Amino acid sequence: MNIRAIIACTMLVLLNCLAGSAVLAQTNEVDALLRRFGANDELIALDHSFIKHHSNREWAAAAGIGEQLLAMAENQFGRLGKVDHPIVLTYLPRLAECYAQEEQYAKAEPLYRRMVAFYEFTKQPSEQASSLVRLGDMLRNQRRYSESEASLKRSINILTKLYGPKNFALSEPLISLSFLYLMQGKQAELENVKRQLDSILKK
Repeated sequence: MNIRAIIACTMLVLLNCLAGSAVLAQTNEVDALLRRFGANDELIALDHSFIKHHSNREWAAAAGIGEQLLAMAENQFGRLGKVDHPIVLTYLPRLAECYAQEEQYAKAEPLYRRMVAFYEFTKQPSEQASSLVRLGDMLRNQRRYSESEASLKRSINILTKLYGPKNFALSEPLISLSFLYLMQGKQAELENVKRQLDSILKK
């Protein structure tokens, strides 16, 4: 995959996330990027419906539509080597969120892992780190604490190498890690995370 495709993919995912928050609902920019990758009218119309239900937090309805979208995208675009096509990728975060909100964790987990794999393969460490936080939060909600900790620490390590130890980007995985330690009653570990967060926020 060339760099232009990677950049366009990232734009598409970001725009779809914004649309899902009703910030850019049914936006022309999202449609244009979908068409750029060759999406047909049926897929785009279904995408609009997915965005609407997702933004209204109608998780079950959105999940049903998201499953149709994912199947259509996988059938039309397939994979790019070892990872998903960018059109396929764009539906993974919102569909995974729908499953997680409905506590269908067995369905959500492989989608989060596909996101991590895509961003690792395409060398987008910031997005990879963010996907690891989503995965870690979901694992924490299942009380799979050791797996959650490993995912969150991996995110922190990626961001530390990318930005340094006191960059604000680390606040997201550190906050998630603090909740994890709080749930487990690990006071010493929690205090260490708090100190790191304080050093970042006071910078």
